[in-house]
Amino acid sequence: MNDSRTLLATCGLCASYGDFQAIFDIDFAVGAGETVAIIGANGAGKSTFLRAIIGSLPSAAEMVMYDGAPIGHLPAHDVVRLGIAMVPEGRKLFQSLSVEENLRISATLEKLNRVVNHSALASKFISLFYAELESAGTVVYCNAGHNPPLLWDGSVFRELARGGMILGPSPDSQYERGYETVALGSILVAYTDGIVEAVNASDEAFGMERLRAVIRDRVWASARDLVEAIFAEVRRHVGGDTRDDDQTVVAVLRKAKPVRSRTKTP
Repeated sequence: MNDSRTLLATCGLCASYGDFQAIFDIDFAVGAGETVAIIGANGAGKSTFLRAIIGSLPSAAEMVMYDGAPIGHLPAHDVVRLGIAMVPEGRKLFQSLSVEENLRISATLEKLNRVVNHSALASKFISLFYAELESAGTVVYCNAGHNPPLLWDGSVFRELARGGMILGPSPDSQYERGYETVALGSILVAYTDGIVEAVNASDEAFGMERLRAVIRDRVWASARDLVEAIFAEVRRHVGGDTRDDDQTVVAVLRKAKPVRSRTKTP
């Protein structure tokens, strides 16, 4: 049966970045069951138009209509609940995954959060870091209140902190995915708080700066060498192998490919 009703529409849609207005007065309609492509040159406003529809950019309520109801005033998380989402193409997307697979990471953590919230576990407050790494170096992740892993590219550190609050306190918590690229020669280190909170006899914590120093101060031959060095520095700081908390370190070292020289034989 063909459903001809208009499902999504814009009326005079405008959107701006600060004082700069990027799109003007766009009228657009998609009927139920239709597939529509928007084509234009770089900078034409395609992404801005979509960001305005999904609530990432503000607009007037009546400028975006969904199934006859105004939604232009809604924030992005409320628009998503209606079944409207934007999945960007390219470096911020796992190219080998489907749209469903890209969206399921956040949904999986939200479902797990509800399970923890309703469970009879001794602790209903759990931190979690979840990540998937492609062979090309793209990593998609979600951090639920965990110590943010460190990504070192040889010049600056980046923290993988995007996600949401710890699992358990609220059944309605929402989680967003983060994206990074582990470039050739880069190092990714995930760790538990038992590493950075390990204290010595003076009650001084090992801390983030010491951890960063271990990562950046040498050229590492392998991830194993780096992990062993981190534990060695923690033991040296504490003054032994005493552990007041769980200590876990996971390292990914993406080695640069060696350059092969070619010699010509006469």
